[in-house]
Amino acid sequence: MQHDDDDEMVSETTGARARLPDWPRLMPLRLACAYFGVCDKTFRSLGIAPRRIGRRVLWDRQDLDLWADRMAGMPSRIADPSVGVRAMERRFFARLNNGQSKPAGS
Repeated sequence: MQHDDDDEMVSETTGARARLPDWPRLMPLRLACAYFGVCDKTFRSLGIAPRRIGRRVLWDRQDLDLWADRMAGMPSRIADPSVGVRAMERRFFARLNNGQSKPAGS
């Protein structure tokens, strides 16, 4: 199903891409929609979390790329730093539950 503004958006998107060879890292809704090539209603339905800087609502280009890569079934190019933190927390709590976590000098 196409939106009525699809033709207009395609021309805006093409024009935006021509003017922006290097997309900004943080993008307002209009640019994030152009980056994905979808209307704002479709973009918002994707559920990609924005970043907030003061009153500005911006989408991180790396989040958009990661979402698109996952949708395409591609492996993540961006290392998730929280993976290491979660593994460290699991090891810590496993030692704690096994009684292996003793204060230094005991």
